[in-house]
Amino acid sequence: TAGVDSSRRFLWIDDQWWRQTYGVIAVGLPLVANDESIQRARPFVSYQAGDQPNISVVPNGVARLERLVFPAANQLEAFGLADQLQGITTHRIAVEVRDANGPVDRALVSVRSGQSGATDGLRGAGRTQTDGQLALSLPAGVYQVQVSALGRADVTQMLTVQHEEHVSVR
Repeated sequence: TAGVDSSRRFLWIDDQWWRQTYGVIAVGLPLVANDESIQRARPFVSYQAGDQPNISVVPNGVARLERLVFPAANQLEAFGLADQLQGITTHRIAVEVRDANGPVDRALVSVRSGQSGATDGLRGAGRTQTDGQLALSLPAGVYQVQVSALGRADVTQMLTVQHEEHVSVR
């Protein structure tokens, strides 16, 4: 999967084969995404300068395009890194998923911005490690955290982030 947050000039691409996510931040110019390429998870983006849909370079001219490219363990980590690289204050959140038998390995943790019942505002998702732990960074705000694991009922809880937190989901 892939996506673009144009307001933050941020593109992310999930690599399911290698189980990691790549983030790209455009520095100084807005990103314009090709929706069809995003849906195919083969993102094509262009930079936009002012009202011009494309950047043109005249003979002997120069155009400087700068971008930051970084790997992350999952979407949630990529979003946290993007926030930090853009100067947004984030807080470390430690999520622990356990059931009656102990830690839940590879549970899917999805985070949405906003109040309970939000259908958009997906911040990203990541999977717990063998110890049932997942670390992420979030800016201050209210989030809906949903945990899904094979053979278990989904659990959703609200999280208000104001400082570093340890969240336990059972």
